[in-house]
Amino acid sequence: MSKNWNVLDKFIAWVRYRRIDKYVAKYISKNDVVVDVGCGRNAEFLNRYKTRIKKGYGFDFRQHDHIEDNLVIFNNRNMKGLDPLENNSCDFVFLIAVLEHLCSPEFIFKEAHRVLKRQGIFILTTPSRLAKPLLEFMAFKIHIINEDEIKEHKHYYSKAELKDLYERFGFGDFHHEFFECGLNHFASGVKL
Repeated sequence: MSKNWNVLDKFIAWVRYRRIDKYVAKYISKNDVVVDVGCGRNAEFLNRYKTRIKKGYGFDFRQHDHIEDNLVIFNNRNMKGLDPLENNSCDFVFLIAVLEHLCSPEFIFKEAHRVLKRQGIFILTTPSRLAKPLLEFMAFKIHIINEDEIKEHKHYYSKAELKDLYERFGFGDFHHEFFECGLNHFASGVKL
């Protein structure tokens, strides 16, 4: 989590992780290779699950390249996509609260498709359009969540936009749920 996050920011992240925990508990196994794009300063998600997976790869511009146990973390500031990873080499790609920060979401969908094995799963969370006024009010008017995080948001997605992205880039079995009272999307798709 960001060092500038307050208690409310951390609570919102905790709720997001709880939603993902339900998925991870059902589907991830000891033989799986997992990628977390935008893993954050502490690679918290990968560290939570490192004993339940074969290998984890994290990418974040705030990180430095390093290896710890079965986790390999990359600083991706000067990288082009997920280049260190081979084609068809991973079982899961996670994009947790990152899509809204990207200018070109198409690129990460292409890269997720490239590195995933056939039947690999691409999972993301992102704020819904409903969240935009609330997040901006909390950040800019009453200053109770991190303003920098919200300033970085480029786009708030609809369910239809997410479905379109998944389908355009070769993912089937699109699954979608709203969580946090409709303020966030949980979406997944399987590489065809």
